[in-house]
Amino acid sequence: MGIWAAGVITHGQGELSARYQVEGPERRFTSPIAHEWGWVLDARPGDLWTEVHGRYAPHSTRPARPKDTPAAWRDALDQLQLSPRSPEKPWAGARPRIRFYGDARGPTLLIGLYGTKSVLYDPKIGVIVPEVLATAQTELELSNAREAPW
Repeated sequence: MGIWAAGVITHGQGELSARYQVEGPERRFTSPIAHEWGWVLDARPGDLWTEVHGRYAPHSTRPARPKDTPAAWRDALDQLQLSPRSPEKPWAGARPRIRFYGDARGPTLLIGLYGTKSVLYDPKIGVIVPEVLATAQTELELSNAREAPW
C-alpha cells in the first residue's frame, strides 16, 4: 500500500508541475511560467513593432520599424491609423498603451487587464502579468486600436 501511495504522489506531482502545450488553429498555448517580474502567460519574445502591427493592424501594410523614441513611434502609429495620443487619465485597461522608460530597456506594450492586474508585452520576455508596473517616462495611448479576433 505504501509503494502504491508513493507512486500516486510521484505521478501527481509530475502532472501538477508539468508544462502542457495546447495547439490551436492559429496559436500555441503553454501554461504560465513564474518569472522574477510576474507570471509569463505567453513566452514569445520578439519585436514590439511586429507585435503591435499583428495585434492592431494585421491587414494594413507595415511601415518600417520606428526608432525607440516617442516621436518616431507616434508617426509610425499614425501611419497604421491607431491614433496615438498622450493619455489624459491613469491606466484603467480601456486602451492599449506604448510605454517608454527613458533607458536602454526599450518600449513595451500595455495590452489590457487580466482581472485587476495589467498585462504587458515585453519584447525580451513575451506577454507577462507583472507584479508591479514600472513607472514609464512617456506613454502613448492607442485610441483607435481594436484587437483582431484570433
